[in-house]
Amino acid sequence: MEILILDDNEATRRMLRKIIEEDYAKANIHMASSYQEAVWIADNNILDLALLDIEIGDGHTGIDVGKMVIEKSPNVELMIISSHPEWALDTFEIHPYDFHVKPIDIMAFKRSVNQVLKQIEDSKNTERFQENTADGRLLVKTKKEIYWIPYSRILFIEKLQKDVYIHTADDAVAIRQNISDIEKKLSSSFLRVHKSYIVNIDHISKILEHGDRSYEIYFLNSDKTAFMSRYKASVLFDRLD
Repeated sequence: MEILILDDNEATRRMLRKIIEEDYAKANIHMASSYQEAVWIADNNILDLALLDIEIGDGHTGIDVGKMVIEKSPNVELMIISSHPEWALDTFEIHPYDFHVKPIDIMAFKRSVNQVLKQIEDSKNTERFQENTADGRLLVKTKKEIYWIPYSRILFIEKLQKDVYIHTADDAVAIRQNISDIEKKLSSSFLRVHKSYIVNIDHISKILEHGDRSYEIYFLNSDKTAFMSRYKASVLFDRLD
């Protein structure tokens, strides 16, 4: 478990580290007080969780760090810690798992951290569903049914609230599973373009830009669309080239 704690206050960094280590003593916790320190850590580690203060006093914000970390560790979970609740709306673009206001409610923070770390731990430890590699199919299970869906039929995969939807041109299968676990099982034709979307590159017909914040992806022979963050756009465009 690789965890970044970013805060320009040393006492706060030590407190957050102590809380995490109470239940996750083996976590590898990296401490940063500035944007540059966070960059160095993100360059040298695949991060699972980043706890970010907003105001770090070096010309950058925790939101800047969040964007940078997502670029380097696409599956990272982010948690914001700030003295200013009015920042909450500004953090929406990096989709934090939670937002905690200083002074921190220790018990609420501990519950939140343990919840996200348990989710990350389960994702790491969950064995992949068996795949039929001979014909390139994805095995997914609902409560009562098992589906073998050919990769070639999947347009995109969407996380929506607690469910994950496997979209084909004419159907969608809803399952309760972590989207990151599904991502590990997919072929090289698929790319994570958003925290909530994985797309099949082979089925893309058009990409529509919405200002400078996001893109909408259209697919061949379908009216369905998926969304892509601007931070992932360059990765997809490189793959398409």
